[in-house]
Amino acid sequence: MRQACDPVAHPSHYTDGIEVIDYIESKGMAEGFCRGNAIKYISRAGKKDKTKEVEDLKKAVWYLEREIARLEKLNEDKDMKKRYEAYLLNDSNNKAIKAFKNESDALAFADSHADVIIVKDDDDGHSYIWNDHHERWELNE
Repeated sequence: MRQACDPVAHPSHYTDGIEVIDYIESKGMAEGFCRGNAIKYISRAGKKDKTKEVEDLKKAVWYLEREIARLEKLNEDKDMKKRYEAYLLNDSNNKAIKAFKNESDALAFADSHADVIIVKDDDDGHSYIWNDHHERWELNE
């Protein structure tokens, strides 16, 4: 989907097909890119064109906001890796049927489904399983 031309967020010279920043992010090369561009726009604000000093600073802010959003998404993804997952017993697909952010919600779900187990992987590399009776087992790899 093509973005409307905006000299700060979507300059016309960057919106031919895919925006360069979208390509860079899709290839996993975004770390440092937005910060570097923010520094570039702050350090040269108004030097290329005095009438565009505010626009240059807005571009710096745009890159900083995009970097903040990228970092928040990374943190959210890390949090989701710490989630509790419900699996059906005897399911050969071995895919979680539901995910929970906290233990109490996960165990409540297990209480109402006798054919479900809850699995959680901790940061310390240990995995834990709960059944519908809240019995917990640690799985060491």
